[in-house]
Amino acid sequence: MRARVLVLALVLLLAVGTPAAADRKAKAYKEGQVYCTAGALVMGPLVIQGGRCFLLGVYRDTRGTFLAFINPAVLMTPGQVVRLDSSAGQRVRAQIVYLVPLQGTGLAAVAIPLNTIRLVAVREEQEDDGDDDEDTSRSPRAVLVIAGLFAPELSVTFVLRF
Repeated sequence: MRARVLVLALVLLLAVGTPAAADRKAKAYKEGQVYCTAGALVMGPLVIQGGRCFLLGVYRDTRGTFLAFINPAVLMTPGQVVRLDSSAGQRVRAQIVYLVPLQGTGLAAVAIPLNTIRLVAVREEQEDDGDDDEDTSRSPRAVLVIAGLFAPELSVTFVLRF
Protein backbone atom coordinates (compact mmCIF):
# COMPACT_ATOMS: atom_id res chain seq x y z
CA MET A 1 0.00 0.00 0.00
CA ARG A 2 2.78 2.41 0.96
CA ALA A 3 4.66 1.59 -2.26
CA ARG A 4 1.57 2.48 -4.32
CA VAL A 5 1.29 5.86 -2.62
CA LEU A 6 4.97 6.58 -3.28
CA VAL A 7 4.68 5.54 -6.93
CA LEU A 8 1.54 7.66 -7.38
CA ALA A 9 3.24 10.65 -5.76
CA LEU A 10 6.28 10.20 -8.01
CA VAL A 11 4.12 9.97 -11.14
CA LEU A 12 2.22 13.13 -10.16
CA LEU A 13 5.44 14.97 -9.40
CA LEU A 14 6.91 14.00 -12.76
CA ALA A 15 3.74 14.94 -14.62
CA VAL A 16 3.60 18.37 -13.00
CA GLY A 17 7.28 18.98 -13.47
CA THR A 18 7.46 18.13 -17.17
CA PRO A 19 7.92 20.93 -19.72
CA ALA A 20 4.73 19.87 -21.54
CA ALA A 21 2.70 20.45 -18.39
CA ALA A 22 4.44 23.77 -17.75
CA ASP A 23 3.68 24.98 -21.31
CA ARG A 24 -0.07 24.40 -20.95
CA LYS A 25 -2.40 27.00 -19.52
CA ALA A 26 -5.93 25.94 -18.60
CA LYS A 27 -9.06 27.89 -17.78
CA ALA A 28 -12.43 26.40 -16.88
CA TYR A 29 -15.75 27.86 -18.00
CA LYS A 30 -18.94 26.81 -16.23
CA GLU A 31 -22.04 25.81 -18.14
CA GLY A 32 -23.63 29.05 -19.35
CA GLN A 33 -20.53 31.18 -18.68
CA VAL A 34 -19.48 33.42 -21.56
CA TYR A 35 -16.34 32.27 -23.42
CA CYS A 36 -14.25 34.99 -25.11
CA THR A 37 -11.57 34.30 -27.71
CA ALA A 38 -8.24 36.10 -27.40
CA GLY A 39 -7.31 35.43 -31.02
CA ALA A 40 -8.85 33.73 -34.02
CA LEU A 41 -9.52 30.01 -33.60
CA VAL A 42 -8.71 28.11 -36.79
CA MET A 43 -9.69 24.56 -37.68
CA GLY A 44 -9.13 23.76 -41.35
CA PRO A 45 -11.20 26.21 -43.40
CA LEU A 46 -13.22 27.34 -40.35
CA VAL A 47 -12.03 30.57 -38.73
CA ILE A 48 -13.75 31.77 -35.56
CA GLN A 49 -13.20 35.50 -35.29
CA GLY A 50 -10.96 36.56 -32.42
CA GLY A 51 -11.99 39.05 -29.76
CA ARG A 52 -15.63 37.86 -29.67
CA CYS A 53 -17.60 36.25 -26.89
CA PHE A 54 -19.94 33.27 -27.09
CA LEU A 55 -21.97 30.80 -25.09
CA LEU A 56 -20.84 27.25 -25.83
CA GLY A 57 -23.24 24.38 -26.33
CA VAL A 58 -23.51 20.93 -27.81
CA TYR A 59 -25.88 20.81 -30.78
CA ARG A 60 -27.06 17.50 -32.21
CA ASP A 61 -29.15 16.93 -35.31
CA THR A 62 -29.30 14.32 -38.08
CA ARG A 63 -26.02 15.62 -39.57
CA GLY A 64 -24.05 14.95 -36.39
CA THR A 65 -22.93 16.49 -33.12
CA PHE A 66 -21.36 19.94 -33.02
CA LEU A 67 -19.82 22.42 -30.63
CA ALA A 68 -22.05 25.48 -31.07
CA PHE A 69 -20.72 29.01 -30.61
CA ILE A 70 -23.86 30.95 -29.67
CA ASN A 71 -24.56 34.67 -29.42
CA PRO A 72 -24.18 35.45 -25.68
CA ALA A 73 -27.42 37.47 -25.69
CA VAL A 74 -29.43 34.23 -25.99
CA LEU A 75 -31.34 33.31 -22.86
CA MET A 76 -30.76 29.65 -22.01
CA THR A 77 -30.79 28.03 -18.62
CA PRO A 78 -27.74 25.92 -17.72
CA GLY A 79 -28.73 22.25 -17.60
CA GLN A 80 -31.73 22.81 -19.86
CA VAL A 81 -31.98 20.64 -22.98
CA VAL A 82 -33.78 22.63 -25.70
CA ARG A 83 -35.56 20.79 -28.51
CA LEU A 84 -34.63 22.28 -31.89
CA ASP A 85 -38.20 21.95 -33.22
CA SER A 86 -39.65 24.06 -30.37
CA SER A 87 -40.04 27.85 -30.52
CA ALA A 88 -37.21 28.22 -27.98
CA GLY A 89 -35.04 25.91 -30.11
CA GLN A 90 -35.72 27.94 -33.23
CA ARG A 91 -34.72 31.15 -31.39
CA VAL A 92 -31.47 29.56 -30.18
CA ARG A 93 -30.70 28.03 -33.58
CA ALA A 94 -31.07 31.46 -35.21
CA GLN A 95 -28.38 32.81 -32.85
CA ILE A 96 -25.73 30.13 -33.52
CA VAL A 97 -22.71 31.85 -35.03
CA TYR A 98 -20.47 28.79 -35.64
CA LEU A 99 -20.93 25.01 -35.61
CA VAL A 100 -17.78 22.93 -35.19
CA PRO A 101 -18.07 19.16 -35.80
CA LEU A 102 -17.17 16.98 -32.83
CA GLN A 103 -15.25 13.77 -33.39
CA GLY A 104 -16.44 10.68 -31.59
CA THR A 105 -20.06 11.69 -32.03
CA GLY A 106 -21.22 8.18 -31.14
CA LEU A 107 -20.09 8.93 -27.58
CA ALA A 108 -21.89 12.25 -27.56
CA ALA A 109 -25.11 10.60 -28.72
CA VAL A 110 -25.37 9.01 -25.28
CA ALA A 111 -25.12 12.41 -23.62
CA ILE A 112 -27.41 14.55 -25.77
CA PRO A 113 -30.62 13.48 -27.53
CA LEU A 114 -31.17 13.95 -31.27
CA ASN A 115 -32.47 17.40 -32.37
CA THR A 116 -31.48 19.18 -29.17
CA ILE A 117 -29.01 21.74 -27.91
CA ARG A 118 -27.68 22.37 -24.42
CA LEU A 119 -25.06 24.59 -22.85
CA VAL A 120 -21.87 22.86 -21.70
CA ALA A 121 -18.97 23.45 -19.37
CA VAL A 122 -15.65 23.78 -21.18
CA ARG A 123 -12.02 23.69 -20.16
CA GLU A 124 -9.73 25.64 -22.48
CA GLU A 125 -6.16 24.42 -22.58
CA GLN A 126 -3.71 26.65 -24.41
CA GLU A 127 -0.40 25.21 -25.47
CA ASP A 128 2.47 27.64 -25.97
CA ASP A 129 4.16 27.61 -29.34
CA GLY A 130 7.59 27.00 -27.88
CA ASP A 131 9.14 30.40 -28.64
CA ASP A 132 12.04 29.44 -26.41
CA ASP A 133 12.88 26.67 -28.87
CA GLU A 134 14.01 27.42 -32.35
CA ASP A 135 11.18 25.37 -33.87
CA THR A 136 8.85 27.99 -35.35
CA SER A 137 6.83 25.49 -37.39
CA ARG A 138 4.54 24.77 -34.43
CA SER A 139 1.66 27.19 -33.98
CA PRO A 140 0.06 27.78 -30.58
CA ARG A 141 -3.03 25.66 -30.04
CA ALA A 142 -6.20 25.93 -28.02
CA VAL A 143 -7.97 22.75 -27.01
CA LEU A 144 -11.58 23.08 -25.87
CA VAL A 145 -12.49 20.08 -23.71
CA ILE A 146 -16.22 19.65 -23.22
CA ALA A 147 -16.94 18.55 -19.67
CA GLY A 148 -20.05 17.68 -17.74
CA LEU A 149 -21.66 15.30 -20.23
CA PHE A 150 -22.35 11.69 -19.28
CA ALA A 151 -19.84 10.52 -21.86
CA PRO A 152 -16.05 10.59 -21.98
CA GLU A 153 -14.74 14.11 -22.48
CA LEU A 154 -14.86 15.34 -26.06
CA SER A 155 -12.44 17.94 -27.33
CA VAL A 156 -11.82 20.23 -30.28
CA THR A 157 -8.33 21.48 -31.15
CA PHE A 158 -7.86 24.86 -32.83
CA VAL A 159 -4.78 26.69 -34.06
CA LEU A 160 -4.57 30.14 -32.47
CA ARG A 161 -3.92 33.16 -34.68
CA PHE A 162 -3.33 36.55 -33.08
